[in-house]
Amino acid sequence: FFNNYWHIFDGIDQSSTRSGPELALTKDQFIAAAEDLEVLSPDMIFDDMDLNMTGFMSFQDYCCFMAMQTNERKLSSGASFRMSNAASSKLLSTARLGTQEKPYIVRFILDLQSSLDILGANSTDAEVEACAFFIHHHLANEYRGFHSTDRVFQISELADPTQMIAALFQDIIYYEIDGGLSDKAKDVLQGVIDEGDPYRINTSMTPENDRLISMVMVIFNLSPGQRVFPISKFLCSCVAVRMLQNMLPIRQLAKIVACIKATETQRDTADDEFYRHLVTALPTPGYENIVVKKERPHEDDKRSLSLSLAAAAMPTKGMELNDLFAGMMNANRDFDLDMTESKVVKAVQRAADMSNRTQGAFCDEDYIASVESVWGLLPEITPALREKKMATVFDYHQGVVNLLSTLGALDPNMLFVSFRSVPGRAELNAFIRNAKKNINFAIRYTRVKIVTMAILSALLELTGGNIPMGFIADDEPVEINAEKRVGADLPIFRPEELAQDCKPRLYETFVSRHSAHQSPVSAFIYGAMGESLIEVVLAHADYPMTEDRANELLESVPYGILHEISMGLGTTLRVSRWERIEELLDQFCSKKSSKSSGKSAREDSKMPSKMPSVSEEDLNLKPRASPSKVAATASSPTVAAVAPAAPVVPVSPTMDAPVAPVSVAPNAVPAAECADTRKTPPAVSAENGTAVTGNTKPVDTGCSCVLL
Repeated sequence: FFNNYWHIFDGIDQSSTRSGPELALTKDQFIAAAEDLEVLSPDMIFDDMDLNMTGFMSFQDYCCFMAMQTNERKLSSGASFRMSNAASSKLLSTARLGTQEKPYIVRFILDLQSSLDILGANSTDAEVEACAFFIHHHLANEYRGFHSTDRVFQISELADPTQMIAALFQDIIYYEIDGGLSDKAKDVLQGVIDEGDPYRINTSMTPENDRLISMVMVIFNLSPGQRVFPISKFLCSCVAVRMLQNMLPIRQLAKIVACIKATETQRDTADDEFYRHLVTALPTPGYENIVVKKERPHEDDKRSLSLSLAAAAMPTKGMELNDLFAGMMNANRDFDLDMTESKVVKAVQRAADMSNRTQGAFCDEDYIASVESVWGLLPEITPALREKKMATVFDYHQGVVNLLSTLGALDPNMLFVSFRSVPGRAELNAFIRNAKKNINFAIRYTRVKIVTMAILSALLELTGGNIPMGFIADDEPVEINAEKRVGADLPIFRPEELAQDCKPRLYETFVSRHSAHQSPVSAFIYGAMGESLIEVVLAHADYPMTEDRANELLESVPYGILHEISMGLGTTLRVSRWERIEELLDQFCSKKSSKSSGKSAREDSKMPSKMPSVSEEDLNLKPRASPSKVAATASSPTVAAVAPAAPVVPVSPTMDAPVAPVSVAPNAVPAAECADTRKTPPAVSAENGTAVTGNTKPVDTGCSCVLL
């Protein structure tokens, strides 16, 4: 970074004759070299640095000034050191101070105005407001989860003005999410694309008809009449140049287009019928379909459509920037941009930095923040989740399965780019290293969520069918609040109680109250199962959940875990599913008992051989019972005499240490499944502790019976 400046100072020093100190510039020389030094408002900066009024600025003084002005940079931004410490970036960062708490629309106006002012734009308040309102209208779309308003500010941290403007425009058009163009976008993009084919550029688009759009086409290496997929970034660039054409010169518009182009995913040849079917199958309320609406896809096709949408929405290969450099050189020649080759190189380096900023969510040093950011992809890659109030449990199951497929297709080595040492090799390696960690963490997180949603889906499939998530959770976000309600009575494990191969950091993500993804059901499942058993259950957790797959999945889940989740779900659903859930539990109890064939339930469920002791404190926990059992207890003298079962301290399936106590319904474990063959748990009278016979089921009274 500083060596580059040294060469600039040295070059000027060698070519000039003067009486000043070595490697020092006069004010006129500094102003003349301002663009090479990446300095805006050079006269003002020179006066700030020349405090002693010597008339010279030494290389040492300049380096000290830049170092003092350097904000503490986070690797999580994906920004290169050189780009984020340019003088223009510092001016914009200073202008943005104090705006973080303002509403998004206000921040859009202020950031756009500040960027235009630094670039010397001739803009009016009305023009800036019109741009900001247009941007907000599209990014605030409720179907946007990842490519939303928040993303603008994430990728523009310590950005320079050109990157800031590009960040505002680069996601406003997204066919694959929005399902078409809004009326506002159609007005701005009039004449750009073919009216009968949303992926084909208008054949009449020539420099004589539209100079700015033709320049964009040259930078994107496109031709009139060509079909393009994905086409969204091209359209975003077209919107940007048309809305900013009266404010900025064409050379500056080309630099903005280069930044937007660099964020484009790998371009592919669109298959006519497939993408027509894809877009028209996913209509968005408020947006007119871009082609004649066809019949919605069959239920069996929904997953393939969602996975294809995921592939379109997420980059799977870092873009080669040599093509962008060639496009900029051609645009410079054809449209008289008056840029030297070195200036074009800097424009492409800025674009490379912009591309890496858009992947900042994957290289965030805060792994929880990274997961929360990636989680925003759910409604974008699973259309059924866009209507949050109507989304079902099965839809969320489909969503997490799609997300895992998307994450699994990412190659961290191909997410980030560099052009002529910007960013440097060390920075690039750091980005890739962090991305590998975060993607692996997100994959493990999503695998647990798949198991959670698959168990809930299986229970519902076998007890009456699918239900809206809103039936479980009334508040937003429904997926998180559903887990909080179903898992309200589930235990939280201490570190020493976790399964042996359980990753503490991942478990903490599920239980942390400071995390937006506090998930007690997932925490309970992961803490009790650990990685190895999650892997076993995951083999049966695919979407869609059929009756056969539901039976296979629930049979792979240790009975104690299944019992506790079933009780939580039954408590949440109350009367409508209680009896069917109880019958299902009895059915699986019988299956596990018959399959044991002389083996204990612990052995049948791959439990460890050692058992923990039960403390007196554990014995004070009350078991959870269904309303039907409570009613029976109140009306039946025989059942009323039965004491509540002593809670069993479960053992994790992969280690000997005890797990936090889990309360168990009195009739949850039949005698045949008792792990200790020396003790058959009798039913006990509440009054004198003697065994009770009759229609009551065996009750555990302290034997080492393993449920988890």
